[in-house]
Amino acid sequence: RANRSLLDAMSKPSSQRNAEAEIKLRQQIQSLTAQFETQNTSIATRFPKYQNLISQAPVSAAEIQKELAPDEAMVVYTVANIRAYAWVVTRNSVSFHALPVAGEEIEKQVQFLRSKLIPNASGQLAAMTPATSARLSQSIFAPLESSLTGIKHILLVADGALQSLPFGVLSSSQGGAPEWLAKRYAFSVLPSVSALRALRAFSQSETGKFPFAGFGDPVLIGDAGGTRNLNMANVFKTRSLDAGGGAATSNGLADVDALRKAPPLPETGDELRALSSVLNGSADALFLKQKATETLVKQSNLSDYRFLAFATHGVMAGELSGVMEPGLVLTPPASGSAQDDGYLSASEVAQLKLNADWVLLSACNTAAPDGTPGAEGLSGLAKAFFYAGSRSLLVSHWPVASEATQLLVTDTVSTYAKTPAMGKAEAIKQAMGRMMEKPEYAHPFYWGAFIVVGE
Repeated sequence: RANRSLLDAMSKPSSQRNAEAEIKLRQQIQSLTAQFETQNTSIATRFPKYQNLISQAPVSAAEIQKELAPDEAMVVYTVANIRAYAWVVTRNSVSFHALPVAGEEIEKQVQFLRSKLIPNASGQLAAMTPATSARLSQSIFAPLESSLTGIKHILLVADGALQSLPFGVLSSSQGGAPEWLAKRYAFSVLPSVSALRALRAFSQSETGKFPFAGFGDPVLIGDAGGTRNLNMANVFKTRSLDAGGGAATSNGLADVDALRKAPPLPETGDELRALSSVLNGSADALFLKQKATETLVKQSNLSDYRFLAFATHGVMAGELSGVMEPGLVLTPPASGSAQDDGYLSASEVAQLKLNADWVLLSACNTAAPDGTPGAEGLSGLAKAFFYAGSRSLLVSHWPVASEATQLLVTDTVSTYAKTPAMGKAEAIKQAMGRMMEKPEYAHPFYWGAFIVVGE
């Protein structure tokens, strides 16, 4: 807030600027920065495993190789202005690749591709030919394939605009039928190189004693036949929310009356019931309708559950006027309070105590922003669930089609539950493969948004 206030103050015409106020803001920023650094140092000392999860500290190739299975590779990208680079680390080799593309060109290609992956203003999907993503694939992935012989699972540490792109939607063919990378590789995304060691050490610890808890189908009174995104009106039911800039109050709480007018999501109840059935969950651990509240999220002992799912509207940072954090919409109370305003924000998620093998965020835009330069790679919402104690996440890169999401997520979890040894990335790879074979869901808009983070 202080940085934003200083920027606003400095942007005023010279005659309106207040030098004394600007000095005070700079002093405030300096003080806050010092406090921030002190707290970071304290956290790193007191919680070294947490620090390993989030840090960007260098890790030797040999240390990474010890963590990799024979059919796994870690692919690490660095995107610079004049060139992009990639490292491929397998159990037995390390290779370095200077890629034939610059950072600015990657940003253009990623934004172009994303524009083809979501419906336009009239709700129409653009045709996805192999050439649509083949150019980017030839630039950033094809040069690596000589180092990926025998690899089935890729642990991806992306950079720049590549952080906002699920690699499964890249095509290795330029004509004929698309050869999606999602057919050939299982992808997991990692927040950093060092996170691999931290997450795998974390995954060996004991998880919750109960199989599943799910929150969804909140009580909302909007147009059920309408949309969850005004740009897709009456064409696709998506799990995003356009609150028209008015769903927040001046005290920083979400406006419960505005949230209540969001479209209801009855199919999310079906999705959570199906997941509970697949995982042998208890009916008592399904928090639907009036039970899908922020209060119950905060009061429940969620550390008891191995799988946790939220199926509802997802909101990106800044989409709700006055609410600067991303979050999830739950059943709004009669009146809002700090305990419950119907909006579970990222900072509230970070204060939960979880012990989950997998958290499923079956909502929109829960992975990353829209690919614009400088956007962070994982949304604050995704990071918050890691910090709360999740070992891995299932998150989405764009506004997801609600019915297709129900099919994809249920199939993924069912596949994983039957054979956990295959891993989560392989489970969603197989579910995507079955989905893209159905003509009505062949477009990657339907199957390509979700990624596994962690593993």
